[in-house]
Amino acid sequence: MGHTPCGTGLTACVDAVGRRQAPCAPRVTRRAMLEILAGLTGGLPAAALAQEPPRAAPAPLGPVWRWGFPPLTALTLSPDGERVLVLTRDGMLHCYTHLGERIWRRRAPAVDHVAANYHATLTVLWAARRPGHSKIHFVDHTGHHFQDLNLSEPVRSVVISPNGAYVAVAAGRSVLHCVRTTGELRVRRIDLDAVPFRLQFGPSDSLYVACEKPDRLLLVRGNGRLLWTREPTQVSSYSLSASEDGTRVAVGTYGPGDTVTASLVDADNHTHWTLQRAGRNPRVRLAATGESVLLSYEEGLSHQGRTRFVRRLHFLPRGPVGSWSRGGLERQLLPLAVEQAGRWVVALDLPGPLELPRLRLYGGDGKSRYAYPCGAPVLMATASQDGRHLATYLQDGHVEVCRVIET
Repeated sequence: MGHTPCGTGLTACVDAVGRRQAPCAPRVTRRAMLEILAGLTGGLPAAALAQEPPRAAPAPLGPVWRWGFPPLTALTLSPDGERVLVLTRDGMLHCYTHLGERIWRRRAPAVDHVAANYHATLTVLWAARRPGHSKIHFVDHTGHHFQDLNLSEPVRSVVISPNGAYVAVAAGRSVLHCVRTTGELRVRRIDLDAVPFRLQFGPSDSLYVACEKPDRLLLVRGNGRLLWTREPTQVSSYSLSASEDGTRVAVGTYGPGDTVTASLVDADNHTHWTLQRAGRNPRVRLAATGESVLLSYEEGLSHQGRTRFVRRLHFLPRGPVGSWSRGGLERQLLPLAVEQAGRWVVALDLPGPLELPRLRLYGGDGKSRYAYPCGAPVLMATASQDGRHLATYLQDGHVEVCRVIET
């Protein structure tokens, strides 16, 4: 069959024996059709008809990927949220991007903790719940295991500097300060007269060290030089969280009379503010810029001679003035993330037994902005230091990575 032009501007169809068929329909361009429609709709311009309907704004908090795994031992995000590290009980360690692309995996038996720096260029593995395994394993950005550190005492704490240049390990009455060079780690042992159990990096290679027996807070250089000491009285627990540059550290303590104290201290041993509340088991999280602090603690509520402890959040954007609290009997909230400048807070909202948990997003002013429903009860949850990326391990066997969208 062929096509020949017709003088009328239409296309006449000719069959195989040359008989003319009925003219085909005219070829109408998209713009011409829009002009016809404009005439039928009261003369609306063609450009207006060509516009797509407005799209709904994306939710400020939502999922990026969700995959199933065997039972998990640990779940970790790098401080920048770019890497997700999944340690399964069968002794496999998986490294993914925040978009769900697997970068590497390797065997990692006899460990139960994982920590990493930015982009997981350095990953550290150790066993804190296995007293007979006092060994630290070091892995590079390709998943290659390049060094071990054998210890004679159980590991209490491990921290990595954001750039991966330093690693610190608390074990026994010592802190092992490790400096990463090309292909290896140089280790310096810092002996203390107390037992270190919490570590955070300060400026340069310095370390904030929370100790017990006796209770004290130290700032020490990587060469072992003591810069300053704080000795609070009758403190039974410590919580530490340092800013990204290490110039500030949030300190949470639990003292006599069920008193929780939160303070913001700088590297010069200056206290910017202090807040006290009635409660126990404090946990602090400092925003990356060192301004905003999220305090979590258990508040005691008494009724008819019985006391029930419920979890509360107290957010201090710039100190006690302008701070706000959430949680209590009506809502159990566990802290997850603080935006690096304190613009938002994410908490794990644990409602009643018949409801599924939610990731609840609060603005810096305390207003609830969004609640993302989790598909199953949450067994593990973690967040990046910038407060933008979150990862949860659900009871149905899935790991779900979510992201806060800046609005």
